[in-house]
Amino acid sequence: DDEIAELESEFNKMTDRLQAYEALNVQQLIAEKKKSESLVQTMPNPVIVTDREECVLLLNKAAVDLLDLQERPWQGRLLDEIVSQDGLLRHLKTPTADTAEDPVILLPRDGRDRYYQRSQVPICNTEGEMDLMVTMLEDVTRFKELDQLKTDFLAAVSHELRTPLTSVGMAIDILLQELY
Repeated sequence: DDEIAELESEFNKMTDRLQAYEALNVQQLIAEKKKSESLVQTMPNPVIVTDREECVLLLNKAAVDLLDLQERPWQGRLLDEIVSQDGLLRHLKTPTADTAEDPVILLPRDGRDRYYQRSQVPICNTEGEMDLMVTMLEDVTRFKELDQLKTDFLAAVSHELRTPLTSVGMAIDILLQELY
């Protein structure tokens, strides 16, 4: 019934509340981490998360398939160790002047050329230093193929129109020559 016993009781209650609060925060952090990982895993485009040393922290299923890593361990390994294609490796590393200009990557896959557009987002810490690099590769092969079809179509139409126009031009030239 003295003040010290009452103070002890209040400290014990406060300690219990702090432990419950800490447990709640840890549970919330774990839930947020699982939510983030689930979002990354369900994305249809390859997503690769690396740290500042270019060590792979997270790959989604599309990235595992693209890098052909189904049978090999990748977590905690360097990009250099798991990416076998030099062109792709150059684009996955921290952006440089030459890779920043051309975000489209050509990769031969399944007997045909596939085009991927790279987008990278650095995640910085409170000091502004990059901690993580999130790289997403969007398959733009269909758009490249459509662009090629458009180019071929315009070339064919241009050629088909040029031939009769040349004939008409020659006929007009002949008619003009006979008038003088």
